[in-house]
Amino acid sequence: MIAPAPDDLRFAAEWLRAYDDEHDGGEQSAVAAKVAEWLDAQADAKELRAVALEHGVPVAGLRERLAKATN
Repeated sequence: MIAPAPDDLRFAAEWLRAYDDEHDGGEQSAVAAKVAEWLDAQADAKELRAVALEHGVPVAGLRERLAKATN
């Protein structure tokens, strides 16, 4: 099985955010929101790895540089 692309993960996250389960008091909706956040984080990580590979820098180094640039 081929791993989903970042856009696929983001699409799934948006679909989960739209999930509304009124009859359970929102429990399943809360679970769907957590999974959506996780999918977004996975998409972010995939994109970061792709950029690091494209520019020939280690992922950890790129994360460090981004953290410094945003603080």
